[in-house]
Amino acid sequence: MHVAYVVLGISSCSTNALLVWIIFRKRRLRTSSNIIIASLSISDFLLGATIAPVEVAHTLQKNFTIVGYGCLAHQVVMIYIPLVSILHLLVVALERFVKIVYPLRYVIIITSNKVAVLIFLAWTVPLCVSVVPFTTSDVFSTGNSSDQSCSTLDLLSCPYIAFVFTVIGVTCIIITFLYGIILKIACRHAKEIRCRNFRICKQKGTNNIREFRIVGVLIVTVGYFIVSWTPFTIAVIEQCISSGYPVFWYPVVFLAYFNSTVNPIIYGIGNRDLRMSLMELCFVFAGTWSNPNCAPGRNTIVHLFEWKWSDIAAECEKFLGPYGYCGVQVSPPNENRVVTSPNRPWWERYQPVSYKLITRSGNEAQFTDMVQRCNKANVRIYVDAVINHMTGAGGHGTGTGGSHWNGGAMSYPGVPFSSWDFNGNRECHSGDLNIHNYGNKEEVRNCRLVSLTDLKLGKEYVRSKIAEYMNHLISIGVAGFRMDAAKHMWPGDLQAIYGKLHGLNSQYFPGSPRPFIFQEVIDMGGEAISASEYTGFARVTNFIYGIKLAQVFRRQNAAKYLRNWGRPWNMPSSNDVVVFIDNHDNQRGHGGGGGVLTHSDPKRYKMATAFMLAHPYGFTRVMSSFSFGSSDDGPPHNGDMSTKSVISGSKSICGNGWVCEHRWRQIFNMVAFRNVVMGTNMQHWWDNGNYQIAFSRGNKGFIAINLETSDINRNLQTGLPQGSYCDVISGSYDGSKCTGKEVHVNGDGSAHFNIRSNSDDPMMAIHIGAKKGSQRKVTT
Repeated sequence: MHVAYVVLGISSCSTNALLVWIIFRKRRLRTSSNIIIASLSISDFLLGATIAPVEVAHTLQKNFTIVGYGCLAHQVVMIYIPLVSILHLLVVALERFVKIVYPLRYVIIITSNKVAVLIFLAWTVPLCVSVVPFTTSDVFSTGNSSDQSCSTLDLLSCPYIAFVFTVIGVTCIIITFLYGIILKIACRHAKEIRCRNFRICKQKGTNNIREFRIVGVLIVTVGYFIVSWTPFTIAVIEQCISSGYPVFWYPVVFLAYFNSTVNPIIYGIGNRDLRMSLMELCFVFAGTWSNPNCAPGRNTIVHLFEWKWSDIAAECEKFLGPYGYCGVQVSPPNENRVVTSPNRPWWERYQPVSYKLITRSGNEAQFTDMVQRCNKANVRIYVDAVINHMTGAGGHGTGTGGSHWNGGAMSYPGVPFSSWDFNGNRECHSGDLNIHNYGNKEEVRNCRLVSLTDLKLGKEYVRSKIAEYMNHLISIGVAGFRMDAAKHMWPGDLQAIYGKLHGLNSQYFPGSPRPFIFQEVIDMGGEAISASEYTGFARVTNFIYGIKLAQVFRRQNAAKYLRNWGRPWNMPSSNDVVVFIDNHDNQRGHGGGGGVLTHSDPKRYKMATAFMLAHPYGFTRVMSSFSFGSSDDGPPHNGDMSTKSVISGSKSICGNGWVCEHRWRQIFNMVAFRNVVMGTNMQHWWDNGNYQIAFSRGNKGFIAINLETSDINRNLQTGLPQGSYCDVISGSYDGSKCTGKEVHVNGDGSAHFNIRSNSDDPMMAIHIGAKKGSQRKVTT
């Protein structure tokens, strides 16, 4: 038995301490119901920490005893802690009784003040019951006798023991009665649903499954409670009558006290929010999906928005690989709705019809060829995954792969999904099923984003179909995913889906690491949902980054403040974010749009992008756009609406309406700069107190930026080794000479910089990979 008691003590302490920590680490979990559970867990923790060790000693050494006031304290605890735990179970039962029987009056009856009073009584009443008998002189003298065994029977009378267990027995009867009523109501609801449609109630994943699960949980709860405490009560009575311990004493005591280990599982993990927080914690300790899986020495990805797969494959081989890019974020590869009004807009790619790999970018064979060729060029592929929803709720038609769909009926046979797989009035209470109030997280996550049919991600079937799609892409060789509209999905649902994903294809990723996941969470502050809810297991897109940086480079905020750029600007940790100047949404004024710099302001855009790539904060993504007149415009296209090729003519340059910011010299050379300086800190900061700044990255790179109306003409400390360096903004290093400006660094690390404010690119950057006389480097 001593081994069992050791397990009891460890499990009781660990599970209850974990549950209390989970509840109090997040403000949103500190509800009245959860505070009761936390208080229950504290009492059960104390039971495991105080009673179990003594019982271990008793089982190991039969004549073990405690003398003096230690004996008195032990007896008080033996009575006090179990009473506290049982009274807390009564409070939990009362709270759940009110929630089920009086749901409309719950918030009026169960207030924080009333909960505080109930918890106070649950701790103080047992104290009175347990301490009073020990205030008599006889008990004190007995307890202080070293010759007297520290036994409950030796210290306490049978009438008192009977009184204590009458309190326990009555409490148990009340708890059983309350749960009996709850069980009766739950069974009635389940029966009503079964009678309405017997065939439906047998379908896995339908709404009534929840009712049957509630019934099952209640049966387990009440059953285990009765099994735990009834034998213990009988054993105590027999002990009192026979003046000795019955032969089955230790097993039944263990069974009763083991309740303290089971309680957090039944009462805590049964709560969705607590369960999801526990899963998040497990993922933190097990590892996350935050590693980009770049080839060694590469650190920046580019979004080749709406490019064809064949064009991306060629770009990986001819440009991205040779110039040090880590990877490509590609547009959603799955079959989508064909929108004709407006005519084939970009956003049709974000209305899935099925998970077949066929879009205007190409088919599955072309996608597979692209992935294979890019991986061979050391360029990774990251898929834009649209899993929150399917098409708009209205209309019907045929997708890009020929699959029929009906948004009104919520029918997508290409997956297949039916109306049972989408959130409805049961989950969304906004009336028209659309999101209206971004201050209500349930509405944001359970209702429709701009009338798009919202998938029921809490359903196992839906999760499995999504994971099947993502695993197929993983088997082809992709390195990770951008999760579109992650803010509109519950973190726990996303974690459950991520948990089903396979390791990456070992042909390209030795050891099959986890896929890289970065989640679109637009968090501008002031809303119910925070990016911090998602950063515990994967990265998020930092939309504030581009907006704040645009304010600086438009001279609306002094550049000198960039000295502490990052966390002090109320942004997430560097390891939790993907950062960017603009993206396909906000450059059009959509999601998180407004105020960002874009390719339409090339001078400021290049400067802001250079700063982003020089600064150590975040994992960087560069945008590659196409020109548009309307915010709905799709990619450049031919007369038959097929997408035009990016490369125009025989000189391998971008044309046909494609902007290709990633090919701008000032940007691709700074991608190489970031690769070369990776792993170093920002040092040697200098500013003029306003809009001129400069800093080094350790002893590997240095950048100076001039946003003033006056020139920079001075010596600056670069921290770099002595030598001549090519400025990678005005030109490049071709392995022998500089095609642009040249900077000479002195033996003390200083160098003279002359940056005119009215030049096309009022900045300069140097690094050890562009040092004359050395080998040219574009990676670490």
